[in-house]
Amino acid sequence: VILPAPLKDRVVSLTRSARASRRHDAPYRHILLHGSPGTGKSMVAAEIAKCTGMDYALMSGGDVGPLGTDAVTQIHNIFRWAKSSRKGVLLFIDEAEAFLGNRVNSGMSEHTHNALNALLYNTGGERRDFMLVLATNRPEDLDVAVLDRCDEFIRFPLPDAGCRRELISQHYRALVKEEVAKNNAKATSIVTRARSLLTNEGTFHIQIDEDVMDRKQLESIVAATDSFSGREIGKLIITMQAALYASDDGVINKDLVQAIVDAKVAEHNTKRILMTK
Repeated sequence: VILPAPLKDRVVSLTRSARASRRHDAPYRHILLHGSPGTGKSMVAAEIAKCTGMDYALMSGGDVGPLGTDAVTQIHNIFRWAKSSRKGVLLFIDEAEAFLGNRVNSGMSEHTHNALNALLYNTGGERRDFMLVLATNRPEDLDVAVLDRCDEFIRFPLPDAGCRRELISQHYRALVKEEVAKNNAKATSIVTRARSLLTNEGTFHIQIDEDVMDRKQLESIVAATDSFSGREIGKLIITMQAALYASDDGVINKDLVQAIVDAKVAEHNTKRILMTK
């Protein structure tokens, strides 16, 4: 997970605090992670859960509605589990607004309303066996009582230039460079060559031109992806990966990479227009 330094420091501090709480039998602090989609909230929550050493459950806010009348029972079961667990339980709820929305909202079903009340009932005081981590793109839609339960509010911004540079480089190395090396090693293996002779099908060797993703192009992509989320950057590089096998001659050049970037920037701009309507 690549985050701006101040945000990373705060996440690390909260994770250490949670681990210390378990060790010293101190009450846990509930956390709300909020910000634009695709900025790493879910990934960070999963890492917090793993690093605290607690037992943990991951769910989406949308999982509650389909449970119907059983939703309240399942919520109470989580807290019974917390009381019996020697490690304590961390519950991570992604897309929290789908479950923990404002109760004044007339669109909330009776079953969801009851499940929300069950969660609030069990988190009304300090807990030494349970920690709640919520993630949402719309904190303003959460019930005021849910917001009151949260001790820490952490905003996840869109990646700045430094984070975008690191994300692009990391994804390019893992999804393109390593994929090419793996493909070419397989293409030159004895088994592949033998199969090629038997089937009369040539092996597919991929070549990336030396100037692809050089410093100049990398900085150009960093600038072009301003306002991209981390998820969008990942999808950009995945599209480059797909182009490896779509190329007729197996050659990836700078112009092809630039065309992919231009297409993804256009898609991003279109999505922003649609989201404002």
